[in-house]
Amino acid sequence: MDTKECYKCKEKKDIKNFGKDKSRKDGLSRWCKGCKKEYRENNKDKIKEKKKEYYKKNKDKLKEKYKERYKNNKDKIKEYYKEYYEENKEYKKNYSRQYHHNNKDKIKEKKKEYHENNKDKFKEYKDSPWPYNSIAKTRKEIELYEEVKESIDGYLMCRCTYCNEWFKPSRSSLQHRLGAINGTGSGEKRLYCSDNCKRDCPSFWQQKYFKDQKLATSREVQPELRQMVFERDNWTCQKCNIYKDDLNVGIHCHHIEGIQWEPLESADIDICITYCADCHKEIHKIEGCTYQDLQCA
Repeated sequence: MDTKECYKCKEKKDIKNFGKDKSRKDGLSRWCKGCKKEYRENNKDKIKEKKKEYYKKNKDKLKEKYKERYKNNKDKIKEYYKEYYEENKEYKKNYSRQYHHNNKDKIKEKKKEYHENNKDKFKEYKDSPWPYNSIAKTRKEIELYEEVKESIDGYLMCRCTYCNEWFKPSRSSLQHRLGAINGTGSGEKRLYCSDNCKRDCPSFWQQKYFKDQKLATSREVQPELRQMVFERDNWTCQKCNIYKDDLNVGIHCHHIEGIQWEPLESADIDICITYCADCHKEIHKIEGCTYQDLQCA
């Protein structure tokens, strides 16, 4: 039986009791496993501090080393963690639950601190569009209520509630919309491509009547008609010839002929045209086309 004397306890022991050490000639550690364990138990804080200090000094080097090791042993490491998780599932579950229970305030404070230090990062993430293929579950839910498709660069796209143009909704807007659908949020949280469309939409944040209008005096264009007119005119004002995304105001659907004289033709796309809000105001200043001239009974 091969034996070796421990440098710490001076006892001769089987080489099985010694760990590996490539820096030694015999490839074995100078201390036996028992002495090493005892030392670690008695010097936990010292060892922890030493490791922390070493990591700080060699952070980039160690990261590169771990990255390379993972790359070369990816399948092996995944299989190991999978087996370990299956064998210790219940223990890990109980440990995690106990840890969170004992450190509620600490975890809460840590999350708060992290959020405060990374506000810009969180905002950028929330405002960014969602990759089409990374949210299969969310896409299936949203498809029940919204028309969706994949953009050229691989992001999820929806139709704007007001102008019906395709756009990339942000992560937060999709989450809010699904929350409203599932009953966990207030309102409907409809999807809008811009603040202008949100502001001009007559039903946004309204509970009973359209904005600034009573039921009997509403002249709001039918939503489907408005969207068809916008799409036909390519979401561009037909007077100033500026696309909606380049405007500081929203776009409106205007009836070329007063609908009070021909109510049956009110939904005719051929008597409607797209104007920006500014041009629309100018049109209604023309004699015979003022809001007073066109006022409904």
